[in-house]
Amino acid sequence: MSNWKMSRKTVKPLGDALSVRARLCLLGWPSVAQWANNHGYAEGTVREVLRRWSHKKCEPLGGVSRDIMRDIRKTLEDEITPEMAEAV
Repeated sequence: MSNWKMSRKTVKPLGDALSVRARLCLLGWPSVAQWANNHGYAEGTVREVLRRWSHKKCEPLGGVSRDIMRDIRKTLEDEITPEMAEAV
């Protein structure tokens, strides 16, 4: 095993991309696109990051991917609704 894999931060997987989208929907986010726009990310980038990283136990190495996963994780863990996000 190479050293870079050993130094990566371990996180709890969020599930597959579809379950993450469903959880966002349950919080009131009508789409991944609205969540992405509200957080300043491109919709396609968020979809791709979800597809690649939501089910993994390690944190992404890329800065934008890491930021997206951090923000999605915060939204889901803190149960942030669109109304709450607009107030901030």
